[in-house]
Amino acid sequence: MGCNRGALDLYGYIKKELIGKHVTELMSKNSLSVFEEKFPILKKLRSTECEIEIVRKNGEKRKIWRKSVSLVDEDGNFSGALCYDRDITRRKEIEMQLRESEHKYRSISETIRDVIFTLDRSGKFTYLSPRFENLTGYSPGEFIGRSFTEVLAPEHVEPTLEKFRRGLRGEEIPLYEVEILHRDGRRIPVELSVTSLVDTNGKIIGRLGVARDIRDRKKMEQKFIESEEKFRTLAEKSLIGIYLMQDGVFKYVNPKFAEIFGYSTDEIIDKMKPQGLVHPEDWKIVEENIGRRISGELDSIRYNFIGIRKDGKVVFIEAYGSRIMYRGKPAILGSLLDITDRKKAEDELKKAHEKLKRAYRELKSIDELKDNIIENVSHELRTPITIAKGMIELSMEEEDPEKRRKYLESAIKALIRQNRVVGDLIEMARFAKKCKKFEIKKLDLNPIISLVLRRLEPLALEKKVKIDVRISPSLPNIEGDAEALHRAIYNLMHNAVKFNREGGRVVVKAAQKNNFVEVCIKDTGIGIPKEKLDKIFDPLFQVDSSTSRRYSGTGIGFSGG
Repeated sequence: MGCNRGALDLYGYIKKELIGKHVTELMSKNSLSVFEEKFPILKKLRSTECEIEIVRKNGEKRKIWRKSVSLVDEDGNFSGALCYDRDITRRKEIEMQLRESEHKYRSISETIRDVIFTLDRSGKFTYLSPRFENLTGYSPGEFIGRSFTEVLAPEHVEPTLEKFRRGLRGEEIPLYEVEILHRDGRRIPVELSVTSLVDTNGKIIGRLGVARDIRDRKKMEQKFIESEEKFRTLAEKSLIGIYLMQDGVFKYVNPKFAEIFGYSTDEIIDKMKPQGLVHPEDWKIVEENIGRRISGELDSIRYNFIGIRKDGKVVFIEAYGSRIMYRGKPAILGSLLDITDRKKAEDELKKAHEKLKRAYRELKSIDELKDNIIENVSHELRTPITIAKGMIELSMEEEDPEKRRKYLESAIKALIRQNRVVGDLIEMARFAKKCKKFEIKKLDLNPIISLVLRRLEPLALEKKVKIDVRISPSLPNIEGDAEALHRAIYNLMHNAVKFNREGGRVVVKAAQKNNFVEVCIKDTGIGIPKEKLDKIFDPLFQVDSSTSRRYSGTGIGFSGG
């Protein structure tokens, strides 16, 4: 076995590796049957041609075309074969892609409702999609190879031939209409869109076209023409704006249309373009919708936009338009409705709905607040009264003046505690009703903190809690409500002392931080779990809300401040 350089490159072997191999060792399994078919022919001293698949040294498979010629010995007997192999892998891939592409586009053309066709340079059909039969009554096979003029109504032959010749010269031909003849003699109006068919070198080899059945549209146009006068009479008295637009200009508007935009009909008809009546922000969508109807992409559409009146005022418009043929050319017939009042009413309704939702949330919050008050405060209201009642009853039975005095002091303390609870409830109610107004003025924090310390001194002494005050000597004045600040600081410090351990410590710091004054209160008390920190300002919230809680309180302090 011998080979040239091209064979070595094709198969990927060096010469000594290739020499001695049986030809079938270089073939894929799929091609062995081809060898079995062709080799007997070679042995009969006849040449053969075939396409086979080879396997290169690296395992890669390639498609080749092989031309084989028989070799004979001195006696004229078969002694071997001379083979010429050509790599056609790329060509086969392209052929496969072309077949797939042809199948895909043929599937599209055969399912689309319009008729797709191709013509050669002589005007003869080279392809017709199946819809041709629905449109004309002829099967595509009956017209392949025949001139397109044979299907045209006589008066359309010459004008269409002229357009065909111009198209072959490279001119762009816009949409146009013709009538074709059905097998039964009926005339079918169609709209044609035709473009050039070119080869790989860009040379025009024919025409590619789409024919659309426009019978329904023509019927509508005819009805429009027949009733145009009737329409005009009705339109003049209509309460909605009516317009006819063609070539980007209003060809007709009724009085109501002109009234909506503050113009006279004479100022608009044949003079104004739609852009002059549309707010710049909405022009893009209006322009797009006009284009889609004129192009035939949409027959009709309904949408809203913002318009501009002659006096510059804004109007909200609901528009509806349909594509029609008017005097042989595409146009848009439509109506406009001024929905400005409706839009305002919708906005007012939306605002009212939002107010109603807010009111509902507030009422729900008040209802929940009521339930929380009953649940959380009833214990705090009953306990002082029970204590006071018990102490008073004991004092009435006690003969020892000193013991009687202590009983009465305990009763007074319980009543003072109840009075504070009631005061907190009243204050919280004022905030809930939003009737509490803050009096904002310049304040010195020092006297406010001093007053809080004096009020808490008895409780601190009782619990043996030391209060360490660290107020910056250069503390500036602030703006705020003195009463509200006193209440907030008092509640924080009261809790710090109340929930502290015996012998504990409370540190109060006040210092300027940027443009604010920061007050920090730190204690050695029981603390607040991390998972409950985000709830400490909720009305009536308590860290320990059980009925057997160790410390009393309403949970009002933080929320009220």
